[in-house]
Amino acid sequence: HFEENLRILLSFVSIPYFTDESVAKEQGIIGQEIRMIEDNPDWQIYTRMLRAMYHRHAARTSIAGTVESIAEITADTLYDCHKAFYTPANMILTVVGDVDPVHVIDLANRVLPKLSGPIIERDYGTEPETVAEKETVLEMEVSAPQFLAGFKCAPATEGDDYMRAAILGDMASDILLGESSALYQRLYEQGLINPSFGGAFEMMPGVAYLYAGGDSKDANAVTDAILREAASTRDAIVEKAQAKANDEGARILAEAKAEIDSQKQAAIRDIRTQVAELSVQIAEKILREKLAASDKQNALIDKLLDEVSSDNNKDQ
Repeated sequence: HFEENLRILLSFVSIPYFTDESVAKEQGIIGQEIRMIEDNPDWQIYTRMLRAMYHRHAARTSIAGTVESIAEITADTLYDCHKAFYTPANMILTVVGDVDPVHVIDLANRVLPKLSGPIIERDYGTEPETVAEKETVLEMEVSAPQFLAGFKCAPATEGDDYMRAAILGDMASDILLGESSALYQRLYEQGLINPSFGGAFEMMPGVAYLYAGGDSKDANAVTDAILREAASTRDAIVEKAQAKANDEGARILAEAKAEIDSQKQAAIRDIRTQVAELSVQIAEKILREKLAASDKQNALIDKLLDEVSSDNNKDQ
C-alpha cells in the first residue's frame, strides 16, 4: 500500500482543512499540554535559560507558546501559515527503500500544488552579545536543586561555516563536559555533580550556545569550575598551537636557509664555469692575434722547440 499511503501523506501536508470548531478543540488539548510541561522542572529550567540569554531572538519564546498566545489562533491564521510555509519550495520529500524514484516523483507532482508560493525571507533581528539576565531562579518542588549554565556564542552563517561551527561546538562540549573529561571527574569526586550532569552545544539560525547542568547543591561552584576549565583548556590549546607554529617556523627557516645555500653554491659553480670558458676564449683570441703573421708563428715554434730540447738535456 505504499502508493496509497504516500498519496495520503502528501495530501495531509498540501490540502489543509481547518474549522473554528477543530481549532477550538486543538486549543484545549494544546493548553493542557502546555500546563503539563510548565510543571516539568527540566522544561522550565531550559526555557528560562534561553529567556535569560537572549534579548529579542525567537529562541527565548517557548515553541509551545502559552495558553494566552494559542487562544488568539483562528482558522484563518492557520490557513495563512499553511499558504506561506507549506509549499513545495519549502518542503523536502525523503523516500527510502525499494521504490522507483521516477514513480515517486510523478506521484508527488500529481498530488502537490503545481505552483509554489514565494520564498519567505527570515529576519531574526540583531541580537546583542550580552545576555538579557545573568541569573534567573524559580522555586519548585524537586528532590534536589537543579541548574543550567548557558554560554552565549556567536552564531554562524549558513553553509560551510555553519557546519564547521556545529562540529567544533560538539567537540568542545565533549572535551570540556563529557563523562570522560577531567572536569567531570573532579566535580563528581567533590560531590558537586551526579550522573544527571551533562552538557551540549546547540545551534539554530541566528543562535548558538553551549550549556551544562543537572542536579547540584552548589550551582555557582560548578559554573565557576566550568569557566576556569574552559579558560585553562583554551590557554593550553593556544600554547600548544604556538609551540607547533614556532617549530614549524624554525623548520621552514632551516629549509629556506639550506635552499639558499644550495642555490648560492650552484651560482658560484656556474660563475666559475663561465669565467673559465671566458678565459679560454680570451686566450684563444690573444693567441690568434699574436700568431696572425707567419714569422711570429715560426718564432713561437722555434721557442717551444728550444724549451723542449733544453728540458730533455737536463733530464739526461
